[in-house]
Order: sequence, then structure tokens, then C-alpha cells
Amino acid sequence: MDFMEKLMTKVSEGTKILSQKTDELLEITEIKMEIKRLEEEILEAKIFIGEMVYRNYLGDETSTMQLREKCKEIEQMYHRIHRLTSEINEIKGIRQCSNCHMDIREYSKYCPNCGNKIV
Repeated sequence: MDFMEKLMTKVSEGTKILSQKTDELLEITEIKMEIKRLEEEILEAKIFIGEMVYRNYLGDETSTMQLREKCKEIEQMYHRIHRLTSEINEIKGIRQCSNCHMDIREYSKYCPNCGNKIV
């Protein structure tokens, strides 16, 4: 009976780990899809800005306010991408060195790039 109990415990632990990893993978995939959507929106916004600048070159009166608003939208999307990337790194157990900004594993005590002590 002791062997069977140990086996069942190991199987149960393995199933829990597998389930957790699957959940993490799904969450990471959803976040990556959101990042991809934001990158496409940024590209569209840049194309829009380019068209406005070209129309301005051709003599159309282009509102600088519209250009500024579009640039602010792009900046906000880049900030959102940065936050989403940080979420992915947190799920993966990756941090950044405060000195050189290299990605490092959660368990690291020192940065492998610059030697900075990780707090």
C-alpha cells in the first residue's frame, strides 16, 4: 500500500504542476496576442501620421493637434506593451537587473552580465 500511495501522490503532484504550466502558457499566449494587436495598431497609427505629413507637404492644412494626439496614442500603446512584457516575464520568473537591465532568472542572486547583486 505504501508504494501505491507514493505513486498516487507523485502522479497528483505532477498533474498539478502540468495544470499550472498549462495555465501559465495560456496566459502568456493571450498576452502575446494582445501585444501583437497593439503592434499592429501602432503600425496603422504611424501610417496615418505619414499620410498626414505627406498631405501637409502637398499643401493641405494638417492639424498639428491631430498629429500630437496620434503620437500620444502610440506612446500609450508602447507603454502598454512594456507592461504586458513585464507581466510575461513575471509569469516566467524573469526579472531585470537594476544596473544593466538584462533579463535574469528569479532565483539568481547576481546578474550574470554585470555582477550586480540582485535584491
